[in-house]
Amino acid sequence: MKIDVVIKVGGSLGRWKGLGKLLDSVERWKGSTNVLVVPGGGVFADLVRAEYRRVRLTNHAAHRMAILAMDQYGLELCDLASLAAPASSLGIGTDTIF
Repeated sequence: MKIDVVIKVGGSLGRWKGLGKLLDSVERWKGSTNVLVVPGGGVFADLVRAEYRRVRLTNHAAHRMAILAMDQYGLELCDLASLAAPASSLGIGTDTIF
């Protein structure tokens, strides 16, 4: 699948009450354009950072956990955007795609 537009949705937007409306506007705007949404880590990455400090995780473990945090936030974005699907379900990666 060809990706036409890439949009980063930072984790801090997960705390914003208008996030669902933003995702809906992307859905309305995109038309026949293939949009890849790259999620930040959001509150999930915040937990990784806290555990990194608390139990002194290795950089390798913390990095892998942060990637999983991005996956979790991406699943949250998919749930908020009715037409979105995880890119992993399309065989192109683990981010969110409209």
